[in-house]
Amino acid sequence: MTASRQRWLLAFPPLVSTNWGSYYPSTAALAAVLASRGWVADQVDLNAELFDYLTAPERLSAATGAATRCTLSLAQLPAVAAASLILDDPGLVRAPGGRYPSAEDQLALDLVAELARALHVDELVAQLCSPAFGDSDVGRAYTAFFSQSTLVERLRHEPPDVVGISVPMGPQLGPALLLARLVKELRPATRVVLGGATLTLMALPDLAALLRLVPAVDAVVRHEGEAPAVALAAQLDAGEWRPEAVPGVVSRQRPLPSLSAGRDKAFAPAALPFAGYDATLLARLSAPRLGILQARGCYWGECAYCDFVELYRGPGKYKGRPVPRVVDEVRHAVERLKVDRFWLVTEALPPAHAGRFADALLAGGLRCDWRSFVMVDAGFTSELLARCKESGCTGLTVGLESMATRVLQLVGKKASREDNLRFLEACRAAGLRVDLNLIPNLPTTTYAEALRGLQELEGFIDVVREVAVFPFEATASSRIGRTPGRYGLSVSHVGRDPGARYPAGQAQYLANRLVYTDAGMTPAQLEDVFQRYEDFARRVRARAASAAAPMAPTEGRRIRLRSPRIALVRDAERFWVYDWDVDRAFTAGRELWEFLHWLKARSGASAGDSANYLSRSSPAPEVPRRLQALLRSASEMRLLHA
Repeated sequence: MTASRQRWLLAFPPLVSTNWGSYYPSTAALAAVLASRGWVADQVDLNAELFDYLTAPERLSAATGAATRCTLSLAQLPAVAAASLILDDPGLVRAPGGRYPSAEDQLALDLVAELARALHVDELVAQLCSPAFGDSDVGRAYTAFFSQSTLVERLRHEPPDVVGISVPMGPQLGPALLLARLVKELRPATRVVLGGATLTLMALPDLAALLRLVPAVDAVVRHEGEAPAVALAAQLDAGEWRPEAVPGVVSRQRPLPSLSAGRDKAFAPAALPFAGYDATLLARLSAPRLGILQARGCYWGECAYCDFVELYRGPGKYKGRPVPRVVDEVRHAVERLKVDRFWLVTEALPPAHAGRFADALLAGGLRCDWRSFVMVDAGFTSELLARCKESGCTGLTVGLESMATRVLQLVGKKASREDNLRFLEACRAAGLRVDLNLIPNLPTTTYAEALRGLQELEGFIDVVREVAVFPFEATASSRIGRTPGRYGLSVSHVGRDPGARYPAGQAQYLANRLVYTDAGMTPAQLEDVFQRYEDFARRVRARAASAAAPMAPTEGRRIRLRSPRIALVRDAERFWVYDWDVDRAFTAGRELWEFLHWLKARSGASAGDSANYLSRSSPAPEVPRRLQALLRSASEMRLLHA
């Protein structure tokens, strides 16, 4: 009789709303390594399951029904409006066959992110580790969700030897700790191991406190996870459990880290097996874009505000993967997984690698849609970008951040304002559109510099497909965090900044965030700058949406709501009209509100049909006057098509 094979269950916990519609590659990469050594590695995406949980019809109905029994504030209205919109049209957040929408469907992500807003957790590590967090409203909400998840079902029917929880983003930390406790309650003998960037960047005193306060966590893996996972699995096969003996792993027995195990050549990017994407998880995605590892680390690695360069220290801080190996994995995914959309996983794709990759795809006749992060680099000429586009590149995401050379040099960026302009001109010449990441308030940026930079970007609106505007975050784990005065910042403490913009810390977390003052702009100037940049981002998005889906011709003089994303919400006292597209709310009279409901249900109506609708509750002579008054009120609110 042969012994059963060791089983791992790899979980990706909530909450990362930006990953809905996608497949985060961390569990797939680790599963492939474990499977290559003969162990079983299953995967579960609890972040995706939370999407299902939040959009279940009974939950949405409960949210809208509860609203009718209370008086809503303006802050509460968007979540109820999101629930109402999804109930009216489930297709807003569901692709055919019940699959998840594309990760590029920003409306779907925004609607469900609003439903999830109350579950966004950003607290100090000691708070997340305390019993009070588990007993809080958000803690109980997560425990209720986890209790009906597929992970709990698997724990009951196929108990794994190890549950590995991937925590790359700060907002996942609190839910991950609650999940660890639940695993131990159900299966005390199962080992729980945490890993990911959040744990790697965590201050060592916080890491020691986590291990002390949450005994459900048996070990934490820092930096790269493949070698430590294999070593831990080998221990279990030998009937041992000594995580403190594994380089790169910390435990209660050894809360301070030893040297990382990531330098083992057997686990270098070139030697890693192809990521093991789970067929069941893939089948739920309507438009999967799979991650293909290109490199670990950054070939520049000098940006003072970046935490992720801290994940790869030492002489091997940048480890690229040979182009033929990358192309082979692309071919494997196209032929075996039937997926032809990819994202090259890298901090920044070097121009030379981009050129060789494009040439290899073209030479091999391999047709696919690929994208990547890049930095502004003189090597990205219009000719190279044109070759990338010809090979299937449909877009590049670039951390432009700022257009002020002085500020870019201060924070260690590779490019200057002039380099940024040349890069955007090269993209225009190549016909390749880009997504921009902007940080309008990098340290010491002045109001004039921020506005001048925005004015220059306006001239390239035709080149840009998407704009993400991020507030600057000073983090303890970055170079700026270690020497803030050098960058013009005065730090007061680690913790919560009352002026932070939601969702603060999507990639970071409260324990890593420094509260600081920067004399570059006044609070009023800063608010004005962000409003202007976010308005630019909305105009870019509207332009891209219009180009992708031009409006169909409409029947003449048909009365229609201006947008299907106008929500009609009723609370205990008022009738609300909420226009999701422009984030504007109105209170309306009952008659107007019911008329808009009728229009929405019919996707519009003629003037005659509208008159017939009103005649059911009014004498005929009154109908024209009432209809005219309703149309005038709706037009004043800009709710109807002109």
